[in-house]
Amino acid sequence: MMKTGILFLSVLFFPGMNVFAQEYYYWNRDKKIPLELLPTKKYILVNSLEDTTSLKEILIAQDIQVGEFVVDRIKGVEQTKYICWAIVEGKAFVPDLTHNESILYEGPFFLDENRREAGGLAESFSVGLKQEEDLPLLEQLAAENNVTVFGRITSSFPLHYWLDCTKASKGNAMELANQFHETGLFDYAYPGFSNYGYDYDTNLDLANIDIPQNDNFGIFAVQDILYLSSPVSESVWLYSCFGELLYKTNKQAGTIQMPLGNVKNSILIVRGSSGRAKKVLIN
Repeated sequence: MMKTGILFLSVLFFPGMNVFAQEYYYWNRDKKIPLELLPTKKYILVNSLEDTTSLKEILIAQDIQVGEFVVDRIKGVEQTKYICWAIVEGKAFVPDLTHNESILYEGPFFLDENRREAGGLAESFSVGLKQEEDLPLLEQLAAENNVTVFGRITSSFPLHYWLDCTKASKGNAMELANQFHETGLFDYAYPGFSNYGYDYDTNLDLANIDIPQNDNFGIFAVQDILYLSSPVSESVWLYSCFGELLYKTNKQAGTIQMPLGNVKNSILIVRGSSGRAKKVLIN
């Protein structure tokens, strides 16, 4: 389990500059989701925790607030990696920080269509293959764009691959996810966002199997229905990772049914009125 605090452009902004002139969006399958840039915050990825003390001093000297540096362990099928990241914030905007050798990647923050904070753009994006034979095609396109194929996150989704960007890549995670999607060569391509504060269970298998959760949410799916088992009486909301309300139930206990509709291959957030929340990948 990991946090998308990490379960994600690089433009130098000046006061008075129109930061909304560029179009920002990502694809949820064939649906184009518009975003609005939030210039005051960024997600940064650094080499290691050892680099953070001096880096923090440099950023603070530039009047940039630096959040806590977090180390996450990300376990995939083929390999495991550790990343160190933080959220930084400026008064009017955050300048380009990639000139600093300690920073491997930076991603902007966005607002959704309702102007609610949608999260920061992390260094990773996911791609769904149409068939196993398309893996060499994915590897070729990744190499052309200076992107690393991390591999599969879980064996439950054998065609779901995770890719990692750095500041040397030919775009950030959202730009490249859009590029991969728009080729039409893959089933989907989806950027990763730093909607921190939610547990993201990368090993959640929704194929008719009830998965017990640490927060007492029992979640499983059959065909296009998501079943949520709640031990307490509460209202439950199903959101997209950008805060779009997809479904709401009345206050009840026991098994709650929520239609998935066209939200396959998406990261969703289940919230209960008791304050509990769970982030899950629907495939």
